[in-house]
Amino acid sequence: MAVSPGSETGVVTVWQGCPTFSWSSVDQAASCRIAVFASADGKITPYEGMAVMLSPVISKQIPGPALSWTLSSEESLKTGGMYAWYVQAVDASGNALGPWSNGKVFRVEVEQEVRFAGIEEMLAGKLREYGVNEETITNILSDMKSGVKEVVVRGAGRAGSKNTPDLRGVQGVESSTRTLYGLEAGASITSGTGNTFIGYRAGRFNTTGDFNTFLGHHAGYFNTTGLGNVFLGYNAGYNETGSNKLYISNSAASSPLIYGEFNNNIVTVNGQLGIGVNPSYPLHMSSGAYCSTGGTWTNASSRALKENIESLSAAEAMDALTKLNPVKYNYKVDKVDKHVGFIAEDVPDLVAAADRKGLSPMDITAVLTKVVQELRKENQEYKKIISDLRERMAKLEKK
Repeated sequence: MAVSPGSETGVVTVWQGCPTFSWSSVDQAASCRIAVFASADGKITPYEGMAVMLSPVISKQIPGPALSWTLSSEESLKTGGMYAWYVQAVDASGNALGPWSNGKVFRVEVEQEVRFAGIEEMLAGKLREYGVNEETITNILSDMKSGVKEVVVRGAGRAGSKNTPDLRGVQGVESSTRTLYGLEAGASITSGTGNTFIGYRAGRFNTTGDFNTFLGHHAGYFNTTGLGNVFLGYNAGYNETGSNKLYISNSAASSPLIYGEFNNNIVTVNGQLGIGVNPSYPLHMSSGAYCSTGGTWTNASSRALKENIESLSAAEAMDALTKLNPVKYNYKVDKVDKHVGFIAEDVPDLVAAADRKGLSPMDITAVLTKVVQELRKENQEYKKIISDLRERMAKLEKK
């Protein structure tokens, strides 16, 4: 019975906030009831199920013999909203002549009028710099003022420049549900929303995927239904069909330079990572510390990086060792793994960090090394004393 707008198999876009609803005639119908509901997911739901969950945003009874009705400006639907509508024929006594029609779903996209306040000449000047002719400039400004969503600019590039940008075939689509720039960018979208595709054939085969950002030539090319992806670079994420992925790359490689999974809070760097330095190791700090290919962490310890170098006395080392209190513990974020070590707030000043929130293993190692050296020295002295005593006792026994 329901004819338009909308579809029983998908979502149809209506480019106005006050659409006209039309339906087919029914024998003995004196009027028709119309119900319009907000539809969050665009799924086709029978009227009875929809009425249980929601109240209609529009509910009207249209007298016969009318077979269509248009919303007034006061009843205008929200742009970007998705709606399902139903119609039911009623006889002269107010009795239904049959069940409600199957639901039809549509999305409202209202063309927004764009007005310029003193920038037309500036924009025109920039277009002239790129060799765009006056007729095209006039048409572009007129289209933008009237709310046209797609503009095609054709020109020869910046006048007098050898490195002229090619503006032929540049396309742009902007709405409350998507931003698309580039030839065939997002060309297959049917109901995908919240997408930003910039670049030649970026998101070319995306149909129903939502909230994706593809930036680059062929970025996200084969991603058709993925959600929440971010692909940056030439061919980035070219073959990725999943959701919540991060690709930063300049090729279609399945192992991009930077890979991530937003839903799992994972970031993988497929290469060497330098923080403030051009890296020579898988992880390299500007301080000189690094993690080797074999997985060993090496602290920066070159004399060239240090000053105020003094020898650690045996007394200082022994005092610090005496004050160290080894403990067993686990971290609050990990109840399973057990550890032994020290509490940063409780260690002696000699090995304490400035904020007393962490410890350097090398500081503890230096204290232990000095103590062991001192004990070894004392041990050598004790050995000599024992040796001398043995010699004296041997001489006494011979007398």
